Amino acid sequence: AAWLLEPDLHRQPLAQLMATYLPDSPTTDAPDAPDPSTSLIPLWRALESRLRDAVLWSLWERLERPLIPVLAAMEQRGMPLNVTVLQRLEGRKEGGGEGGEGSAA
Repeated sequence: AAWLLEPDLHRQPLAQLMATYLPDSPTTDAPDAPDPSTSLIPLWRALESRLRDAVLWSLWERLERPLIPVLAAMEQRGMPLNVTVLQRLEGRKEGGGEGGEGSAA
């Protein structure tokens, strides 16, 4: 959800999300800080509110949320790439040859 609000920031750690969206909560590195998991529900409520305010809730509900299991599985298993095909595509792009912009691959 945070990615929709700030797409330029990738893989924000929980502590950073809490600092951004729950600025009044204690920092996770403080000696007397509560378990970070206790902040998950307030964090979600803050994110939900911001998504609604930014008119991004529908995008979250229809596209992003349903992709969570797919993205989690990809992250766990990895994503195989065909390096040969990628190199061929890169060559086409650099050389401006067939398959470049406007061409069907």
